[in-house]
Amino acid sequence: MDHFKELSQRAENKCELCGSTDELSVYVVPPKTGDAQEDCVLVCSECLSQIHGDAPLNPDHWRKLNDAIWSEHPAVKILAKIQLEVLNTEEWAQDLLHTMYLDDDCQNWWHQIEEHREALAKSIHVDCFG
Repeated sequence: MDHFKELSQRAENKCELCGSTDELSVYVVPPKTGDAQEDCVLVCSECLSQIHGDAPLNPDHWRKLNDAIWSEHPAVKILAKIQLEVLNTEEWAQDLLHTMYLDDDCQNWWHQIEEHREALAKSIHVDCFG
């Protein structure tokens, strides 16, 4: 389901992570399916390419997450936390993680993400050759 119009209004046509207006698109925060607008974040092309690993991680770009961690929208907060966890070797990212607050709904979503990651890590793919 495409939530671009609603998310653009919510985000005032800016990336909800960094504030950029360049090439915005909808990103579904895992492990959600994107059926609801509340599961999605409007992101710019630079954020999206780094989230997907198509571009090298630029820690300086993510310093703008300081505002995103206080968003009133759970999907934005969760995606900000995911990126801060990726950047956890950066001292400023650790500081933001320590100041971040997740309400009960966000905590539940975060636990779903951790369970999803654990399940993926445990899954072993075996082909016909063993």
